[in-house]
Amino acid sequence: MRRARPLFLLAIAGIAGYIAYRYRLSQIQIDREKPIPPVALPLGVQANAKAGWDWEKSTESGPKVQVHARGFRQVAEPSRFELEGVELKIFRKDGKTFDKIVSDKAVFDMGDAYLYSEGEADMARSPRPIVLSTSSPQASGSTANPAKRKPNAK
Repeated sequence: MRRARPLFLLAIAGIAGYIAYRYRLSQIQIDREKPIPPVALPLGVQANAKAGWDWEKSTESGPKVQVHARGFRQVAEPSRFELEGVELKIFRKDGKTFDKIVSDKAVFDMGDAYLYSEGEADMARSPRPIVLSTSSPQASGSTANPAKRKPNAK
């Protein structure tokens, strides 16, 4: 039995070494598969995405206004969204036909439900599309009609 003691110690050391080796290999594999952390947002920006963004205002009779954008950036103060690739639909009283306004960029104020575009926008009226082009269109979600003023600077 005394002669077996060194063999037991050697076996224990071998098993411990094998376990340490396998543990280290698993840690290296985990480090390789770790996802890349996202880029930090600029100061004052709460969200930024190139994915779609949607907002809708409706009543019991159906939708009044729908806004869709390809991408957006949410600013903290004042609470607003800077939208890219904007498509605005202002529905008529029947809730099925709508006027469509398309713009490259727009700003949407969530608190006031107010949309403003400083650039050009294309407007199409339905059911017979008449394409109009205008500069600096505005729309208010509370009336679902084009507004005639710029939003107040906050």
